[in-house]
Amino acid sequence: MIINLSDIDGLYNKDPRKHEDARLIDRVDKIDDTIRSYAGGAGTARGTGGMIAKINAAQIANERGIPMLIVNGENPDVLYDILDGKHVGTYFAARKD
Repeated sequence: MIINLSDIDGLYNKDPRKHEDARLIDRVDKIDDTIRSYAGGAGTARGTGGMIAKINAAQIANERGIPMLIVNGENPDVLYDILDGKHVGTYFAARKD
């Protein structure tokens, strides 16, 4: 599994910095236009591609049979949560074919 660190908890249905009602997407089984529409632009001044770059990376990994997880890298304990089997962030399932 690839772990991609972000400055937010994962993929949301809209920008959580601008919308209080933004909902975290727990799992993505297929990357399509709807998923891509959630990405928006670069999130912060430090960003080099924003969420769309992470979604593109997930698609490349998934097509090769590798799952990917987007999690908030500002909390280093998130890695312990992952190793403990806790669900955090957004999981992009690998293709099975």
